Amino acid sequence: MRILTLLMMAVMLQACSIARTKTADLMPDTTPGILYPVDGTITIYVPKKEYDEQIRLQLSRSAEFIHHPGQDLKQAAVIIAKKYFRKAQALSLEKPTQYLLKLSGDAFIDHLNVYHTTIDAELYTQDGELVDRRKIEQGAISTLITDENAFYNAYSEAMVNYFDELFRERGQRMLNYLAQQPPKPLSFEDLTSKKGLELISTASGFFLNHSGQVLASNEQVAGCLTISILKDGKEHRARLKFNHKLSDIAVLETGLKTKNHARFINNDLSVRLGEEMLSVGYPLPEILHQPINLNGGSISALTGIRGDGRLFQVTLPVQPGNSGSPMLDRNGLVTGILQSNEIALRQADYSGALAPNVHFALKAKEIKKLLKTNQIKFFTRNSYETRYKKRPDIAEYAAKFTVQVICRG
Repeated sequence: MRILTLLMMAVMLQACSIARTKTADLMPDTTPGILYPVDGTITIYVPKKEYDEQIRLQLSRSAEFIHHPGQDLKQAAVIIAKKYFRKAQALSLEKPTQYLLKLSGDAFIDHLNVYHTTIDAELYTQDGELVDRRKIEQGAISTLITDENAFYNAYSEAMVNYFDELFRERGQRMLNYLAQQPPKPLSFEDLTSKKGLELISTASGFFLNHSGQVLASNEQVAGCLTISILKDGKEHRARLKFNHKLSDIAVLETGLKTKNHARFINNDLSVRLGEEMLSVGYPLPEILHQPINLNGGSISALTGIRGDGRLFQVTLPVQPGNSGSPMLDRNGLVTGILQSNEIALRQADYSGALAPNVHFALKAKEIKKLLKTNQIKFFTRNSYETRYKKRPDIAEYAAKFTVQVICRG
């Protein structure tokens, strides 16, 4: 009976929702001297933070509805753009284009069930020069707060209004530009220097070998439009070579040649409970060019949550940007890579609270196993082959191979 009632409610709710806009019915206004779609390519960029936005509605103790206005914005923008340009596509730095349209939005539902949307639109040339900036507002009315079509409809109409205004004011200049500039891939350097790409987060990582391959946290680079590393004040483009989601590690290819790289501990059994550990990294999650940071603590358990033997538990003060930092013993050898607590808790299906400054690291032996399987070169050394180092010496040594990892998208 309960299942039948829920099905009837779902049918009733669906019947009350407004229909999804038929984009075929949304046509561009007539603009003198312009025949749509114009012969050109435009790329649509909705930053990851916008795309991932959610509006969560708690309908009852056990029922929840989630709106995804960022996804609606991106989908509507690409579809509507195809009415004005011969080719419209979602952002990829590898795809040639002539214009880049960056969209950010604001969405909310008021007490009268009006779905409000605001679009901040920035139009760039393929070289990252800002051409136009404007704001568009549009609403949609529904009888439901759970209408899955309302935000999409509002954004679709908003995008039509945007392009109509844009071509009325700049149409001839845009046609001249399209005729003179053939499509080409977007430049990472131009987009980052001119603030076209949004900074999502920063984390830490370290060089594995002379070829400049970097070990980082998979969680911190997953979903990034571009990945780069910051070393000695310079930003270098990186690409994902290998990742392992369960272990939360990723290997980045940077193309940099370096004499400075980490060395993993070879005799893993020498890592003992209570042993002093040091972490070197870039703790602040969204700040570039920050100084490297050294934290000290100790191994408080030889396993992770629920006895996970891949991890060890360490007690030391760290912040989100430290994810991917090397864990070092007093010989300067890497004993593990620091994970975010969210990863450890999620994988262990654990909802309890952790004590202050309790964190987890993937053990060196697990890292070496994965690197070897995937033919990634790394270096090891036995702890008895190296001398015990003072903290300042370890900090100076590790700073040479530790990098800041930058995610944009």
